[in-house]
Amino acid sequence: MLTMKILKNFLILFLLLIPLISCKQHPERNEKMTNFISTGSTYWISDEEIQILEKNATNGDKNSAFKLYQYHMFVSLDQDLEFKWLEIAAKNGHPIAQSNLADLFFTQGNKEKAIFWAKKAYRNGAKLPDELKILININ
Repeated sequence: MLTMKILKNFLILFLLLIPLISCKQHPERNEKMTNFISTGSTYWISDEEIQILEKNATNGDKNSAFKLYQYHMFVSLDQDLEFKWLEIAAKNGHPIAQSNLADLFFTQGNKEKAIFWAKKAYRNGAKLPDELKILININ
């Protein structure tokens, strides 16, 4: 009986220690974790780069337009410019921009435009949120 109790306690202790035993220590991870960076700063771009991106986006570059959309969404927080560049990116065929624009119109209650952009996004390979799939009858 005593040996069974000892064995049971040993087993419990072993199971509790498994995560500690199996974890590898990564000193470089701790170092990286101390260098905090905001999500918004990931999208920061210089004034010079903004001018180049605006020129390229105006000439039909969907990726430049999408990058400007992200900049205004996460950094400048200018909703008018955010929408402007999202719409340009979508019109130029950027599938994620099309999906985001569809979602925006859906949220605003504009089903007609939401359906239009959701269908374009879907045809271009974007993954749609469930509410947009339902809206355009995709299972």
